[in-house]
Amino acid sequence: MMSEVWANWAGSQRCAPAAIERPASEDELAKIVAGAAARGQQVRAVGAGHSFTDIACTDGVMVDLSAMGRLLSADQATGLVTVQAGIRLHALGPRGVVRVEGVGGGAAAAAPPEGVKARIDAPA
Repeated sequence: MMSEVWANWAGSQRCAPAAIERPASEDELAKIVAGAAARGQQVRAVGAGHSFTDIACTDGVMVDLSAMGRLLSADQATGLVTVQAGIRLHALGPRGVVRVEGVGGGAAAAAPPEGVKARIDAPA
Protein backbone atom coordinates (compact mmCIF):
# COMPACT_ATOMS: atom_id res chain seq x y z
CA MET A 1 0.00 0.00 0.00
CA MET A 2 1.39 3.39 -1.01
CA SER A 3 1.60 6.13 1.60
CA GLU A 4 -0.33 9.34 1.12
CA VAL A 5 1.99 12.10 -0.07
CA TRP A 6 1.85 15.45 1.69
CA ALA A 7 3.03 18.72 0.11
CA ASN A 8 3.20 22.27 1.41
CA TRP A 9 1.08 24.97 -0.24
CA ALA A 10 3.77 25.83 -2.80
CA GLY A 11 4.56 22.21 -3.62
CA SER A 12 8.23 22.83 -2.81
CA GLN A 13 8.27 20.42 0.16
CA ARG A 14 6.92 16.86 -0.09
CA CYS A 15 7.02 13.76 2.06
CA ALA A 16 5.31 10.40 2.46
CA PRO A 17 4.58 9.91 6.17
CA ALA A 18 3.83 6.43 7.50
CA ALA A 19 0.39 7.87 8.31
CA ILE A 20 -1.43 11.18 8.09
CA GLU A 21 -3.90 11.43 10.95
CA ARG A 22 -6.68 14.03 11.19
CA PRO A 23 -7.99 14.09 14.77
CA ALA A 24 -11.15 16.03 15.58
CA SER A 25 -10.73 16.03 19.36
CA GLU A 26 -8.05 16.12 22.04
CA ASP A 27 -8.91 12.50 22.95
CA GLU A 28 -8.30 11.37 19.36
CA LEU A 29 -5.06 13.35 19.26
CA ALA A 30 -3.87 11.78 22.53
CA LYS A 31 -4.55 8.26 21.18
CA ILE A 32 -2.66 9.01 17.96
CA VAL A 33 0.38 10.34 19.85
CA ALA A 34 0.35 7.44 22.33
CA GLY A 35 0.09 4.90 19.52
CA ALA A 36 2.97 6.47 17.61
CA ALA A 37 5.10 6.58 20.76
CA ALA A 38 4.39 2.90 21.44
CA ARG A 39 5.59 2.09 17.89
CA GLY A 40 8.67 4.31 18.28
CA GLN A 41 7.47 6.69 15.56
CA GLN A 42 8.14 10.40 15.38
CA VAL A 43 5.06 12.68 15.37
CA ARG A 44 4.93 15.98 13.49
CA ALA A 45 2.07 18.47 13.59
CA VAL A 46 1.06 20.28 10.43
CA GLY A 47 -1.11 23.35 10.08
CA ALA A 48 -1.93 24.90 6.73
CA GLY A 49 1.36 23.79 5.16
CA HIS A 50 2.33 27.43 4.74
CA SER A 51 6.03 27.06 5.61
CA PHE A 52 8.64 27.11 2.86
CA THR A 53 10.80 24.74 4.93
CA ASP A 54 10.54 21.00 5.47
CA ILE A 55 9.60 21.46 9.15
CA ALA A 56 6.40 19.40 8.80
CA CYS A 57 7.97 16.59 6.77
CA THR A 58 8.39 13.22 8.42
CA ASP A 59 8.51 9.53 7.65
CA GLY A 60 6.67 8.97 10.93
CA VAL A 61 3.15 10.11 11.81
CA MET A 62 1.93 13.46 10.54
CA VAL A 63 -0.91 15.02 12.51
CA ASP A 64 -3.05 17.34 10.36
CA LEU A 65 -4.85 19.61 12.82
CA SER A 66 -7.34 21.10 10.34
CA ALA A 67 -10.30 19.29 11.94
CA MET A 68 -9.50 20.98 15.26
CA GLY A 69 -10.36 24.53 14.25
CA ARG A 70 -12.82 25.82 16.82
CA LEU A 71 -12.86 29.09 18.70
CA LEU A 72 -13.26 27.99 22.33
CA SER A 73 -13.58 31.34 24.07
CA ALA A 74 -13.06 35.06 23.52
CA ASP A 75 -12.64 37.92 25.96
CA GLN A 76 -13.58 41.16 24.23
CA ALA A 77 -12.12 43.28 27.01
CA THR A 78 -8.60 41.85 26.67
CA GLY A 79 -8.75 40.56 23.09
CA LEU A 80 -7.56 37.16 24.34
CA VAL A 81 -8.96 34.16 22.52
CA THR A 82 -8.60 30.47 23.21
CA VAL A 83 -8.62 28.36 20.07
CA GLN A 84 -7.92 24.84 18.94
CA ALA A 85 -4.60 24.46 17.13
CA GLY A 86 -6.12 23.88 13.68
CA ILE A 87 -7.98 27.18 13.42
CA ARG A 88 -7.05 29.37 10.46
CA LEU A 89 -6.36 33.03 11.08
CA HIS A 90 -9.07 34.14 8.66
CA ALA A 91 -11.60 32.57 11.06
CA LEU A 92 -10.54 35.13 13.68
CA GLY A 93 -11.27 38.15 11.51
CA PRO A 94 -9.52 40.20 8.85
CA ARG A 95 -5.90 41.06 9.56
CA GLY A 96 -4.31 41.58 6.12
CA VAL A 97 -1.31 39.63 4.81
CA VAL A 98 -1.77 35.85 4.31
CA ARG A 99 -4.59 34.48 6.41
CA VAL A 100 -4.66 30.78 5.49
CA GLU A 101 -2.00 30.22 8.10
CA GLY A 102 -2.90 27.93 10.98
CA VAL A 103 -2.24 28.67 14.64
CA GLY A 104 -0.96 25.12 15.25
CA GLY A 105 1.57 25.30 12.45
CA GLY A 106 2.96 28.52 13.86
CA ALA A 107 3.21 26.93 17.29
CA ALA A 108 4.92 23.82 15.89
CA ALA A 109 7.41 26.04 14.06
CA ALA A 110 7.82 28.32 17.10
CA ALA A 111 6.93 31.17 14.75
CA PRO A 112 3.52 32.78 15.24
CA PRO A 113 2.16 34.26 12.01
CA GLU A 114 2.96 37.90 11.29
CA GLY A 115 0.90 40.36 13.34
CA VAL A 116 -0.23 37.78 15.90
CA LYS A 117 0.74 38.05 19.54
CA ALA A 118 0.76 34.46 20.71
CA ARG A 119 1.00 32.81 24.06
CA ILE A 120 0.87 29.04 23.75
CA ASP A 121 -0.55 27.39 26.86
CA ALA A 122 -0.89 23.64 27.07
CA PRO A 123 -4.05 22.34 28.75
CA ALA A 124 -3.58 21.38 32.39
